[in-house]
Amino acid sequence: MKKVHFIGIVASAIAPIAIMMKEKGWDVTGSDEGVFEPALSLLNNAGVKWYEGYSAERVHGCDLVIIGGGPLMKDPNNPEYLEALRLGLPTKGYYYALQEYVIKDRSIVIAGSYGKTTTSGMVNWILECAGMNPSFMIGGKPGNFTTGVRSTDSDISCLEGDEFVSVFNMDMEPRFIYYKPKYTLVSASKWDHMNVYPTEKSYTDAFLKLVKLTKQNDGVLYLCGSGTNNDLLERSASVIDLRVVTYMIDGKEALLEQDPEYRAKISDVSIKGTTFEVYHKALSLGEFTTTQIGTHNVENSLGAITVCHDLGVPLEKIKEGIKSFKGIKRRLEIIGNNSKGALVIDDFAHSAMKAEASLSALRQSYPDSKIVTVYFPRQSARENREELDFYPGAFDAADLVIIPRIQVKRSTPKEQRIYGKDIIEAIAHTQPNVEYIPVEEDLVSRLVNESSDNTVIVFMSASGWGRVIDEVLR
Repeated sequence: MKKVHFIGIVASAIAPIAIMMKEKGWDVTGSDEGVFEPALSLLNNAGVKWYEGYSAERVHGCDLVIIGGGPLMKDPNNPEYLEALRLGLPTKGYYYALQEYVIKDRSIVIAGSYGKTTTSGMVNWILECAGMNPSFMIGGKPGNFTTGVRSTDSDISCLEGDEFVSVFNMDMEPRFIYYKPKYTLVSASKWDHMNVYPTEKSYTDAFLKLVKLTKQNDGVLYLCGSGTNNDLLERSASVIDLRVVTYMIDGKEALLEQDPEYRAKISDVSIKGTTFEVYHKALSLGEFTTTQIGTHNVENSLGAITVCHDLGVPLEKIKEGIKSFKGIKRRLEIIGNNSKGALVIDDFAHSAMKAEASLSALRQSYPDSKIVTVYFPRQSARENREELDFYPGAFDAADLVIIPRIQVKRSTPKEQRIYGKDIIEAIAHTQPNVEYIPVEEDLVSRLVNESSDNTVIVFMSASGWGRVIDEVLR
């Protein structure tokens, strides 16, 4: 039996890949630190052996070492990685396993600065409802499937296409480059991940590579008509004669030259979800209903509808898939109500851009509630002061914003470090009700005091919250 070791195994995409490789007959082990749900339970329930922290001897006897994106970013001298190099072991990014077992000839790639996980989840569930049995990789825990990664014997696959680098310092190509894109959807190419894309052009260039690969595979490019920087992708596609299909919601500003081929008109919004009518050119495709809240999820739904309808999936199956889609864990996931009646929500919004979309959705669905946001930015957003420019306006839909303790890596140059007070000052340009509460006990106490049956408390972070959510619920 061949042995594979994962460096950084407890991650939303990597944990299910590790489980898949175990099911394929590999002896699987892994290491990580700062572990959190839902990957933790996935690994434990599947019986995958993993270790807390890193140690060089764990790669001994391995036939393959797969490296996640995070470990080498935190420490380029990761002992397991250095030992794998010393021993001459094959070291790969996790795309290797996807190429071997998941990606098919009809490869759908869902890319963009936001909405990737939800849209890829929707597309795969529609394909499943249509009996197409897709292989897939979804960068989260989808409610309609037991895992975020699956390998089947069909000829179609749909993968969430992340623009982040494959392995930091080892392979700086964007991950979606390796997914053999034939049908490519891009929601937007709005500048993000400044720690690896120092300029807006360098970020957009990654998506231009994706466009060119789609042409090489004789494919189709699906563009959100209101997506920032998608006009550059549209022009590039025109130059290389790549077919472009556009979609957008009525009422949003059109940023592309081409009129949207697919449009959605929202008719009803409530805490139970959203109803909207979809038009293909001048023809109505009928009403669709999604249980996912917010305008941004209507846009995600329309993207999924556009791809599947263009690929010939029966319309009734598309409607069935959209209506029965259960969402993604930690995407505006309702955890419960505390004893004072406050609704507690866990959300993966770890950047100002994602926080703004989530808060807008909550305000639409809970227009009269007091919305309290606890926001903890991802690590890369704490290491580049240009990130502060995105905060003004992003939290205006909340009634109160709380920033917990912000830790700064010593390896971050002093002139680029972001502290809690910096985030407070940036948000306060447009949102005066913002506070820094670095002590966990004080944070819990404040949230409990703010709780009532008219309060929504939303936790926003890429990582877990430990006992904080449990304490607020109690």
